[in-house]
Amino acid sequence: MTDFTTDRATRLDDLRGALLAAAAADLADADVARAAASASSPAARPARRLHLGTARARLALAFLVIALAVPGVVIATGLIGPERAAANGLPAGSTVMTATQPTCAAIRAGVEYECAFAKSPRVGRVVRTVDASGQVDGGCRSQNAVETFWICYFGAAAVHHQVVAQEVL
Repeated sequence: MTDFTTDRATRLDDLRGALLAAAAADLADADVARAAASASSPAARPARRLHLGTARARLALAFLVIALAVPGVVIATGLIGPERAAANGLPAGSTVMTATQPTCAAIRAGVEYECAFAKSPRVGRVVRTVDASGQVDGGCRSQNAVETFWICYFGAAAVHHQVVAQEVL
């Protein structure tokens, strides 16, 4: 019995070794195939086409084009820009300037503007401005006796030019 058991154990060990060797060879072949597949360029997908056959799809595309084009046209024509925003913000920022029709030009965009008014707001030499939320965001200082030419400062520039105090901003 001992010989039979030893023979069997030896045969099982040989079989186990052969299975492990075959599995290792299969794994090595799979790794080589995977490396070759990743090294070569991936299969090109066919180009996806946008189907605009339905009226709904064409309408959506038209709205997208308009949504992208209109702001660009408005900014390019100068209807809205930093100078126009400053000019529009002055009457909103100071109720006493509502009828002054300001025209502003940037000295430093977003910080300092020179503004000419069609008529004097008659408010004195210095006026604070507020943003849409009602927070003081800067101020303007008159540059002539008739108060039709002003320089407006926003943020830290307003504090630097002593138009508003730091605590107010």
